[in-house]
Amino acid sequence: MSCSVSQTPSADAVIDDAEAVYLMDINIDSVLVMNELNRLRLVTAAGPDELSTQVLRLVLEEICEPLIIILQPFIDKGSILDDWRRTNISSFYRQGGKVQAANYRPLGLTSQISKLRVDWERRF
Repeated sequence: MSCSVSQTPSADAVIDDAEAVYLMDINIDSVLVMNELNRLRLVTAAGPDELSTQVLRLVLEEICEPLIIILQPFIDKGSILDDWRRTNISSFYRQGGKVQAANYRPLGLTSQISKLRVDWERRF
């Protein structure tokens, strides 16, 4: 199957900037942060920052405004802290003989706060 240049749609036809939502257009507020922290599963392990979901929920109201102050500039710039890119990789036993490497799967543990940012990027 061939495609000529005349059949290729223009970028303007594919991307309508008036309807596009950019990461920098996201403004987070305390309600959004509280809702997102409440959505995180309590049984998840802490990531490299060693902040568990239980701790974040215990200090939910106190940490909400500082998180907004920290996260909003990174959302505006479309960047992320290097510390939030880190992931602890562990092996998780599935089934079978425990001495065989094939019976384990990798498990990546990321920061709970970085998960908030990723969720916002996907949703907005």
